[in-house]
Amino acid sequence: MEKILFGLFGLLLIGLSTRAIVRRQAEIEIGDSDSSDPDSVTVRGWAAIVLGVLGIVAGLGIIAKFVL
Repeated sequence: MEKILFGLFGLLLIGLSTRAIVRRQAEIEIGDSDSSDPDSVTVRGWAAIVLGVLGIVAGLGIIAKFVL
């Protein structure tokens, strides 16, 4: 069961990172998800690509360490 959850988390991280690279835009939520606080930061351009690559590496690392 844990392997399945870690695998899904890794795949979710890879998917969100791929989306950030393709769109060249990433939104980062800071704090809680209360709608009255607009605390999301939008990262664009090369910074979004770097965050996307780091996210893909992290997702692959999670899958390699906990699933395989």
